[in-house]
Amino acid sequence: MDLIARLRPRWRHPDPIVRAGAVREMAGDDQDRLGAIAGTDPDPHVRRIAIKKLEDAAILERVAEGEADPVLRDLALERASEARFRIASSDRPLDERTAAVERLTDPRRLVTVATSATHESVRLAALSRVSGDRHLREIVRNATDPAIGRAALDRIQDASMLCNIALADGPVDLALRALERIDDTASLQAIAGNRTPSKTVRQRAQALLAARTAEGPAVGVKEARARQLELLTLVHTLRSLPDVIRAADRAREAQREWDELARMTGSAPLGDALQASRPSSVLLDRG
Repeated sequence: MDLIARLRPRWRHPDPIVRAGAVREMAGDDQDRLGAIAGTDPDPHVRRIAIKKLEDAAILERVAEGEADPVLRDLALERASEARFRIASSDRPLDERTAAVERLTDPRRLVTVATSATHESVRLAALSRVSGDRHLREIVRNATDPAIGRAALDRIQDASMLCNIALADGPVDLALRALERIDDTASLQAIAGNRTPSKTVRQRAQALLAARTAEGPAVGVKEARARQLELLTLVHTLRSLPDVIRAADRAREAQREWDELARMTGSAPLGDALQASRPSSVLLDRG
């Protein structure tokens, strides 16, 4: 072996097996050298080993930009995201944590930072980067900071998500806050008649329904009676459903809607109407 070969560092050896072994033995604090190997070594296996030992997010992102292999590029980006997440979740200087959040794009990690980071400004920075009602709902459910939970809730637009939060066995103040944004009568009825939410939430749903009824009928008498006919048909068909629990839930929903319509039309209770009718021929009026 000539002198140059003996003096050459093992990570620059012509044999990729030797280089791979040398990279495995490198100290983790030699990030610049690992970054150079990850970005320039001709063997993808050696580059992979170097990428897995890298902890510096900026270096990993530079490696990803120059990596032609899509698998290794994704690995470098994932490692960079992990590094940003660790910084954002740590007790390092606040400016470093905030900067890390500003480079995070993984919604799952942003949700985690928003719900559990130790500093309020970091939590707010993460929340500002979260999009999508499902991710916002996760923050509402898991936030340790009530202010973050309220801010996430106020950004949710999907009505079914709001109903889900109101029905959930979570903080009453958030359930009430969601409830106030629900305009759908059927959803309010479902919440008012459900045993899952607290009594306070059920009572507030009932109050909202009462206030809506006091404002006047949302439909005319003719439309209300037509809807009652649909409800009777629905209740008759529920007998054939194999899922008894689901059928019972739908029957209760129909009962609540019938009762509201009955106040508008002066029609008989649902039970009496069922006894006196068939789905295709229904007499809704009393007498």
